[in-house]
Amino acid sequence: MKKIFLQVLLIGGTLGYCVLVFAHSTGINGATRKNGNGCTCHVSSQGQTGPSPSVVVAISGPDTLTAGQTSEYQITIQGGPAIAAGTNIAASSGTLDTALFNVPRLFTFGGELTHEAPAPFSGTTATFRFRYTAPQTAGTVTLFANGNSVNNNGTSFGDEWNFAPDKQVVIRPSVTALERDNPVAPAFLLEQNYPNPFNPATNIRFHLASPARARLAVYDLLGKEVSLLFESDLGAGSHQVFFEGSQLPSGTYWYRLTAGSSSETKRMILAR
Repeated sequence: MKKIFLQVLLIGGTLGYCVLVFAHSTGINGATRKNGNGCTCHVSSQGQTGPSPSVVVAISGPDTLTAGQTSEYQITIQGGPAIAAGTNIAASSGTLDTALFNVPRLFTFGGELTHEAPAPFSGTTATFRFRYTAPQTAGTVTLFANGNSVNNNGTSFGDEWNFAPDKQVVIRPSVTALERDNPVAPAFLLEQNYPNPFNPATNIRFHLASPARARLAVYDLLGKEVSLLFESDLGAGSHQVFFEGSQLPSGTYWYRLTAGSSSETKRMILAR
């Protein structure tokens, strides 16, 4: 069972109460620039509760997604006591979820992500990975995060934290209708992506003979789905999807289009 310890703090002569997060305890939400003041329960060795410039927190991952696309992002934390770390992650819109290999473990809390337990540093860095699914409408969204660097001494004293710079992600339309409801629409057809090989972006065109619920996803060579480009109702005609693969390693991938009872798969190569 996870434990949360309540400790009375005397800061600046003012008596206050604060829920402290230690090893084997859960993290918190509502502490990013989106909707909070940070990890103010953590107190530095100088008695400061505000952000510390000695702690560097960063969000890395794709700068561009298509509407509805899911991609993996990473939080890195450096500096401070550097024994263990925690985080809180939020988004202006879209959906946050844990990574496929959720180590160190995060969990969703009030639509945000936070740590199940402080993660140990590996050398000078602590890392958390997570997935983000873009909203279905085009525009720009913001990812928010903070990170704390703690000494794991059983109290909140001697710890430091900081905000990550907000990360802007541009959301492109998921599907561009090139010829919607074309009375002479071609049969169901998935074209070869262009360019191919690509780095890091490519376009995928396809054709539907009749309106259908369509789904386009990208898979690795083991058959694991690595990116869902879209899943939505589309009209008959020709369509185009922009795929940005900067979150993936170089290699060969398959992309599969399914619409109604029809399905087609093609191969593409990401070459950096």
